[in-house]
Amino acid sequence: MAGLYIHVPFCASRCIYCDFYSQTNAQLKKDFVVALCREIELLKDSLTEFAPFSTVYFGGGTPSLLSIHELATIIECLLSNVSILPSAEWTLEANPDDVRLDYAHGLKGLGVNRVSLGVQSFSDRELAFLGRRHSGEQVYQAIDALRRESINNISVDLIYALPNQTKEQWHKNVQNAINLEVPHISSYHLICEENTPLYKLVDRGAIVLPKEEQGIEAYYYLIQELERVGFKHYEISNFAKEGYISCHNSAYWNRTPYFGLGPSAHSYIPERRWSNVADLRSYIDRVGLNELPKDFEERLSLKDQYNEWIMLGLRTREGIDTKLLQESLGQEYYTLLKRQATPFCQKGWLEWKGNYLQSTSQGFIFVDGIIRDIFSL
Repeated sequence: MAGLYIHVPFCASRCIYCDFYSQTNAQLKKDFVVALCREIELLKDSLTEFAPFSTVYFGGGTPSLLSIHELATIIECLLSNVSILPSAEWTLEANPDDVRLDYAHGLKGLGVNRVSLGVQSFSDRELAFLGRRHSGEQVYQAIDALRRESINNISVDLIYALPNQTKEQWHKNVQNAINLEVPHISSYHLICEENTPLYKLVDRGAIVLPKEEQGIEAYYYLIQELERVGFKHYEISNFAKEGYISCHNSAYWNRTPYFGLGPSAHSYIPERRWSNVADLRSYIDRVGLNELPKDFEERLSLKDQYNEWIMLGLRTREGIDTKLLQESLGQEYYTLLKRQATPFCQKGWLEWKGNYLQSTSQGFIFVDGIIRDIFSL
């Protein structure tokens, strides 16, 4: 089974921390929808080769800026050109203030069965700092609207380690998320990416990021509290109740093929990876000329594939299936992994469970460094 990712590059405003491709000029929405449908048609033969698809994910940007009519046009085009399982997971990322009852009703009618809400915080002060356009109260209104339409597979995102974020406010954010009784929560450490407003503020000393210890303490509290109420910590940043693991995102970590549509979208099939041009005007123009809008493509060597096994596998609780790695890449890379993993097993950061090499709860804190050290350079 394979997945489909659709990148919707529109935002009403840019968040201070975001480095994903997006733009705030909504005048090109109609042209984008036309171009996206044309890209689907151009890729029909390639998509058919990997059909039927088991997941469809609208990410961004802010997909909930698309009207129900615009979403319907895209979905109708997909269903006319691509085989998608009747049981497929259809996810839409949404900003809470976009999700009113009429919008939730439209989503339900289109077959969207999972919504990922960009909550980030319940504090209006923190939301204003991040550049989010919703309020804490609008989170509850969005959840209520979705549930009224029987869309119960809801995920919420939280961000921790914000400048001036108190321990008490972070604890309140976590408890408020728990009290929503949603089945999935994703939580991310604030990252200062280059070419973002946050980076510029930090670079000139206008704000100071929290110390590493504060981020670690916040992460441990998150794990402790979510596991206490029955969430499974299945990936470094993701927690789910039984039966609500994100099928689409899990496909990324399991190296399942996926196709990305829209500007800046990435695609992967075994031994090959490519991405679309990260410019909406160029994307529209190229697709209008019946050209695939590729910007980058690479063939993955055995070393590249080994590094992907490490990078993706150690992010998950399940870990790396080393028997399958050995069958796929050969004895040399299996032996290399065992040797490179040994020091981290001795520290208690990695552990063996049968054929699986897994990160421990403590190891999750240091997993980025572990991955870099295990990489075959």
